[in-house]
Amino acid sequence: MNPSHLPPAARPIEQARDADLRLSQPALRRAAQRARELAARTGTALIVRRGERIERIEPAPIAAQQPVAPYDAAGRTAQGDA
Repeated sequence: MNPSHLPPAARPIEQARDADLRLSQPALRRAAQRARELAARTGTALIVRRGERIERIEPAPIAAQQPVAPYDAAGRTAQGDA
């Protein structure tokens, strides 16, 4: 069946007419990544729901994460890369 003939609730979210709705999944992924980074920096556990279960996830040590280079307003890293 062609997705364009499905009612709006049955279409994949990536095919939504509303741009905010279409882009909501990547935004949620970015927010989740930032929450994990903040939890690691502050030593705070994350509380997540997986299916019907609620889980407490202890943060990974900061050393185990990928380093993130800081950027200035021009988009250059602290080392002067473009």
